[in-house]
Order: sequence, then C-alpha cells, then structure tokens
Amino acid sequence: MRQIAGSFAQYEKTRLVTKLRGARERIREASGKCEGRKSYAERDPELVLAAKRLHRRSPKGHRRSLRGDCAGANGDGATPTSAARPTRHHASSRC
Repeated sequence: MRQIAGSFAQYEKTRLVTKLRGARERIREASGKCEGRKSYAERDPELVLAAKRLHRRSPKGHRRSLRGDCAGANGDGATPTSAARPTRHHASSRC
C-alpha cells in the first residue's frame, strides 16, 4: 500500500513540476521575465535616471563620490529608504 501511495506522490510531483515549467516558459516568451525580484529599472525608472545623472562625470572632469551622490539626491528632494541614522556603512542603501 505504501509503495502505491509513494509512486502516486512521485507521479503527482512530476506532473506539477512539468506544468509549472511550461507556464514559466510561456510567460518568458510573452514578457521576457518570469522569476526574481523586479529591478529598480522596472519599479522606478526615474530613480535610475536620477542616479545615473548624479553619478555621471561633471564637466570639470571629476565624478562624485557615493556620499556626494547621496547629498545631491537628498538636495533634489529624494527621501532615504530607511529611517536609520546615516553612516558611511549604510550610505549606499540610503540613496
């Protein structure tokens, strides 16, 4: 009896895996992405453009540091992503 139940469970698992794989492939063909977190470019393209604009070289030839990028973003009205006090270790996550 246990052998029959075990073989049925194995069959069901194989069937489910095949069905889900097919669904993921259809979604990938239709939209190009199926799994994983959405990137910042997908969630907030304006944020990505602002970050690239801030990090681009200035006409004087320097590039801002990460701290300078954050200061520029905060000056433009961007809010930090966490309420923690800013430290040098959290500078990249706060922009």
